[in-house]
Amino acid sequence: MSDFVSVTLPQSGPNDVLATLMEWAKARGQWVNQGEVIAVAETTKSVFEIEAPSAGYLFDLTPAGAEAAVGEVIALIAASV
Repeated sequence: MSDFVSVTLPQSGPNDVLATLMEWAKARGQWVNQGEVIAVAETTKSVFEIEAPSAGYLFDLTPAGAEAAVGEVIALIAASV
């Protein structure tokens, strides 16, 4: 079993392939609960929230303001620090 869970950029709309990560709602190393909003992303047509897929410590990989592809790993959630 893996010690971390990948957080990928979800697809907001059927034609979306890229999105800009607007902000992280939680700080690096902070504990998050499953389903909690951890980031906000924006495409040309929408702004959407990204929720934690599991509980654990958040470690962002993509900085706020950067563009990411749909399905790209933007963060990891670790069971321990």
